[in-house]
Amino acid sequence: MERNDEFSYFFLFLQYICISNQTNDSYLMTELDSKTIKALRFPLTFLVVLLHCMGRDQGMIHWDELTVNDFPLIVKYMLSGTLCQLAVPTFFFISGYLFFQKLSHWDLTVYRSKLKKRVSGLLVPYLLWNLLCVPITFLVMWGEVKSGSRTMESLTTFLHEAPWTHLFWDFSSHDSAFKTLWGGTILVNSPILGTFWYVRDLMVMIVLSPLIYYLFRWGRQWTFFLLVMVFLLRLWPYTSLSVQSLFFAFGAYWALDRRSLCLSSHRVVRWLCYVMTVVFWMLVIYYHGNDSYWGVQLMPFFTFTAMWTVFSLARQYVTHCPPHWSPSILLTESSFFVYALHIELALPLAFFLSKRLFGATTSPWLLTLQYLLLPVLIYAICLLCWQVLKKICPRGLSLLNGNR
Repeated sequence: MERNDEFSYFFLFLQYICISNQTNDSYLMTELDSKTIKALRFPLTFLVVLLHCMGRDQGMIHWDELTVNDFPLIVKYMLSGTLCQLAVPTFFFISGYLFFQKLSHWDLTVYRSKLKKRVSGLLVPYLLWNLLCVPITFLVMWGEVKSGSRTMESLTTFLHEAPWTHLFWDFSSHDSAFKTLWGGTILVNSPILGTFWYVRDLMVMIVLSPLIYYLFRWGRQWTFFLLVMVFLLRLWPYTSLSVQSLFFAFGAYWALDRRSLCLSSHRVVRWLCYVMTVVFWMLVIYYHGNDSYWGVQLMPFFTFTAMWTVFSLARQYVTHCPPHWSPSILLTESSFFVYALHIELALPLAFFLSKRLFGATTSPWLLTLQYLLLPVLIYAICLLCWQVLKKICPRGLSLLNGNR
């Protein structure tokens, strides 16, 4: 394969999904589409959890001088550093796809109805979880002081200098370490509950939904193609709204154009998507994911093709696998709760337990096992909290979970 062949195939694939004649004016989301989305809730949430298990200051892999000691780092870059990056864009796409389902026209009544439904599902849990994160943050920091990993002085400094007036929007804010291909700077910020930048951006996209609707009604596939180019090249303004939120618009286009989540009935197109996903995956691993300049430039190509691969594989799964292989109701219903709780409370606790279990091991095999066990511990802690809250405070759990 020539150096630029993968990009030639990619744009051939993009041309297909933009202008292929898949539109069916009578098509509405089928039961198979619904099952596909349901089947993806747990694995995508697990990938979000695994994404945050990589740790900091991992170092770089010297590919020409590999040793067995590099194995844990290679596994981390294969999973947390690259593969897990597809989870949030896919969630954005699903949200846009569901939001614009069964929509034949747009007016103020439709807009109000859409907004009203998202108040309890997004806004209320967004406010509650960020408020709840304040005492959880204090509790975790106090535990770090007691364990000796943090000084009391640093805790006091945090209390005095933290931007509390930015609690719900950009409590933490910094620029990306690497610029875009065009020299632009990427702003990275989040509310106090760091993972809820996704919910914040999702609510912004919902507020902008009339604009999205009319852009696709007027421009159709050309608007879709233009927005894909904006995402791939990161032609994005210096704003809190992440470029990944464009996947909400991609999902909107797929719903408004009456398309199934099944990418294509043609096996050749599916396999082309699979091959490109693997090629881009290998490339972003080689360039250390978002930890290098070229990794940052290639990551959008991987996430875009990987999302279609995930939908295709999930469709094959729900079509051919026995019903009893489906994820349990507990895993699907608790996905949002796990996503909300895992980063600030469950991850530090699971990290503490794994350190107690593995100690200061330097074995590459044990370090790899420790890394792979960490998301399992996190998920178990979150599910335990879910079960406890379900017994002692079901109404509170319902509010935190957005009445899901």
